[in-house]
Amino acid sequence: MNKTKIGGILLVAGLMLTGCGTGQSSEANKVMSLTPSYAELFTTVPGLTKAADAVVVGTVTASVDAPPVDGLPFTNALVEVEEWVKGGAEDNQVTIHQTGGTLDGVAFLDEDNPLLEVGERGIFYLQKVPAGYVTLSGPTGRMTIAEGKALPLPASTLTDIGTFKDVSAVIAETERLSTE
Repeated sequence: MNKTKIGGILLVAGLMLTGCGTGQSSEANKVMSLTPSYAELFTTVPGLTKAADAVVVGTVTASVDAPPVDGLPFTNALVEVEEWVKGGAEDNQVTIHQTGGTLDGVAFLDEDNPLLEVGERGIFYLQKVPAGYVTLSGPTGRMTIAEGKALPLPASTLTDIGTFKDVSAVIAETERLSTE
């Protein structure tokens, strides 16, 4: 093989590698997948509601890094509260503390419970922790609101969510259960 062909092959290979990336911000050049376990799994909205310290309907307005714990990054999502369904407070904002983020150039991601994104609107079933709140049972404790529906994450363990025709029915049932 002559030098021109070898040089051309290396140039093409170099261009192909230049176009590859992780899809992460320039801060993260490695990705670590997280697979957390949860102390309790919930299969029904009543069970989730009864265990929740608070339930809110709201929209994520910001996402900020939180201090790492034992070498694991955390992210705080600030949620503007539209409605306190359970555990009413006068605050119009809650902080949802999530496992994951970027630390030392490594992105730590939980594919089953991805970090909340600015603009995401949802129903959040929350447990009080020192850093604010966490969603109960990870992905199960949050539902995205879209087109009038409450949509659980694919990894949610809820089995009864399909029995609710729309988001207002989920909220009404949560409110009813909160007064029992």
